[in-house]
Amino acid sequence: ANVELEVEVEAALAEHAEGIGLYRTEFLYLDGAPPDEDRLVEVFSRVARAIAPRVTTLRTFDLGADKLPLAHGPRIAGGALGLRGLRLALARPELFEAALRAMLRAAADAPIRVMFPMVTTLGELKLATQALESARRSLRRRRVPHGKVEVGAMIEVPSLLFELDSFIPRLDFLSVGSNDLLQYLYAADRNNTRVASRYDPLAVAPLRALLAIVEAARRHGKPLSLCGEMAGRPLEALALLGLGFRTISMAPASIGPVKAMILSLDVAALETWLAEKVRAGEGNLRAELKRWAESNDVDI
Repeated sequence: ANVELEVEVEAALAEHAEGIGLYRTEFLYLDGAPPDEDRLVEVFSRVARAIAPRVTTLRTFDLGADKLPLAHGPRIAGGALGLRGLRLALARPELFEAALRAMLRAAADAPIRVMFPMVTTLGELKLATQALESARRSLRRRRVPHGKVEVGAMIEVPSLLFELDSFIPRLDFLSVGSNDLLQYLYAADRNNTRVASRYDPLAVAPLRALLAIVEAARRHGKPLSLCGEMAGRPLEALALLGLGFRTISMAPASIGPVKAMILSLDVAALETWLAEKVRAGEGNLRAELKRWAESNDVDI
């Protein structure tokens, strides 16, 4: 499940989610002053304990763009192309390391993974992992209980498509943020009605990009998930399964319909058919996927 607020954890459990694939920690920063480390530990621990023994994936704060960078702070120019996500975190090391310490402390109670958003270069990933190690050393020096965490990153910026083989080996897992990845691929704001028609997740270009990520993750034997809105729509989730994704994360309300689709699916047949279509790059894949689903009695 994808979760923005702590109250959504109960809904995720009710839908039998197999863990939390994305906890958007930035929502803790949008009311009043930024939360202190102890407050973050309380929230992260409650969420992780509720989901345990399943894993909780905590994304470090992705502020900026459509979210205020910091409560009561100035709005930063540039929107989705400005100082946001990991860029903003690295620019505010005191807030970033406090969040990382809180995640490590909460990991003493239940399984937690840490995921960095909006990574654009290998150099940024190195800086982020150094910050995590610095947070860990700080806790050790003060003898504060903490746990081990797996470390991952989101693939949301197209530049990473050309660094996959050097980027992926440095991670324990990776996740595709399809909302932003497609937005940047198309240079089209998906929330802008004047250009939203350009944003088609089932066109050949984004499907080829996603297939390249799947193949790279397999080459390096790293777990891969996708946590964008594609995952929560049965037809687009069908395409993701056909490309080779085996872990997808979505809003709790979407889990039931997507599970129903999966239970009616022969995924091996789909993979063979879709791979040929994506590589050939011909036709309207949305329409063809619908026809394939209907002819194979898949519940979409």
